Amino acid sequence: LGASISAASMSLTGTLMAFCGAAMMALMIWCYLEIGKRALTQSIRESKMMRMLVMLATSNWVRAGLVIAFSPVILPMLVISILNQRVRRMRGKTTSDSLLPEGAQRVVRSLAFWNWGTIFIKINYLVMVYWTLFIGVAKATVVFLSWLNEQLLLWDLGAVIAGLFAIGLFMFLLPPVPGVPVYMTAGVVLAARCGALPMGFWGGVSLAVALSFALKLVACCGQYMIGFCLGKSIKIQQLVGVDKLFMRGVERVLSTRGLRFSKVSVLVGGPDWPTSVMCGILKLNLFQIILGTTPVVLVSSPCVFAGAFLAGGPALEQTGEAATDTSIYDTIASSMLMLSVAVQGGSLLLAGYFIQDTIAQHQEELEKHRPEHDAVVALTNREAEETRAYMEVLEWQAMSLSDRGIILTAVILNLLSMGIFQFMDEATFKNFQVYSSIEESSGKGGLDGNAWSVVLWLGWVANAMFFTGCCLHCVFLCIIRKKAAAQLQRRQSVRSSGTSVQVMAAQI
Repeated sequence: LGASISAASMSLTGTLMAFCGAAMMALMIWCYLEIGKRALTQSIRESKMMRMLVMLATSNWVRAGLVIAFSPVILPMLVISILNQRVRRMRGKTTSDSLLPEGAQRVVRSLAFWNWGTIFIKINYLVMVYWTLFIGVAKATVVFLSWLNEQLLLWDLGAVIAGLFAIGLFMFLLPPVPGVPVYMTAGVVLAARCGALPMGFWGGVSLAVALSFALKLVACCGQYMIGFCLGKSIKIQQLVGVDKLFMRGVERVLSTRGLRFSKVSVLVGGPDWPTSVMCGILKLNLFQIILGTTPVVLVSSPCVFAGAFLAGGPALEQTGEAATDTSIYDTIASSMLMLSVAVQGGSLLLAGYFIQDTIAQHQEELEKHRPEHDAVVALTNREAEETRAYMEVLEWQAMSLSDRGIILTAVILNLLSMGIFQFMDEATFKNFQVYSSIEESSGKGGLDGNAWSVVLWLGWVANAMFFTGCCLHCVFLCIIRKKAAAQLQRRQSVRSSGTSVQVMAAQI
């Protein structure tokens, strides 16, 4: 969701991410204080859904996310805890020689049981996903669509529509590209192009709404076919977990016919490419999937309106150019964009609820054996020994000092780069929008004719830190995989030797 906004506005995404993070933190604190520890513990014991949520919350992926979220305050909290213990010792409140107070010691002891090798790898993967969606693809998409706007305005209306459809479809078929900037571009281009024509500004907006809606449905068909072809691979089925409880719950929700609210929530709230591709991998009914996707017009239309008002609003009908005072149009555009965010974000939250509710209500049925998944289960069983050897060499105590240094350096560099991108956005990238012009001067919101100038000097530093961390991460993975293969080979050699001894003993 944040990636969609990031690809539409370079200035709004930081505010949105900060707001969502603060809201989630406040919600968790409020739930704990309002409900209480005892009531939460009892509900976890009695509710299947709560137990599943707790299992999810204790996974290494969630732990990696928590480390990323709290990374800015880990060092200050550690320093404060040490100072607190020293002050308590000076005041005679404790006689312990420990560096940390008892509460902090309990936290450290619980953290010692975490598999930090695996968690550090997942931290790097999450930062890579963040960079791909919010930095790499998002910033490049904004610059490309800005250039595209200028080019399409020179074409005839029919060619503009065909060009927008073709380029939009191509972008939809790329995994990291969200739909919001494509919808906004349609609004910007068609509103500006039709403003001086008889159909006028509102005719252009209506045309952009229809084009965006049709483009989304056609793109869903293309994404579905990508998933359908990928789903023929047993390895792909294993990677997405078609035999797992959660994915079977998703399949049950999406298998319903018509416009069921739960089904629509998943199809509209889920990310564009993964959702439709997953439907293809699961080989669901394509017509029913397209039917369930039709309410996406509630997400695409506000984005089209946002782009149209950013292009200059109804003033385009009289002058063919944007109004001099665009403050009211900018406000309307921001409101429309946030409305789209609210619809998609609310749908995503409801999708999570409906999936977990379906799993809780039909868990026994979903856990039943399904013959079509036998090949996936067999592949998982064959790879179990390799996975076990891999996890063993990832244990923190089993790693050499050099291996620990490599992965720690990679994590620190990636977290530092992510912090710079997240909290110093205005110092890393220029505030460039899809309706801006690359050829304009920087004082007017342009890039002085150089697309690369969108990256400021601090942005180059942060990118260098990120790519260095990624290289170290790859080096670490190569080392670990070689060690895991060697350990697996030793284990198989010992097993073969034991079998040979048993055969010889039997012959004697």
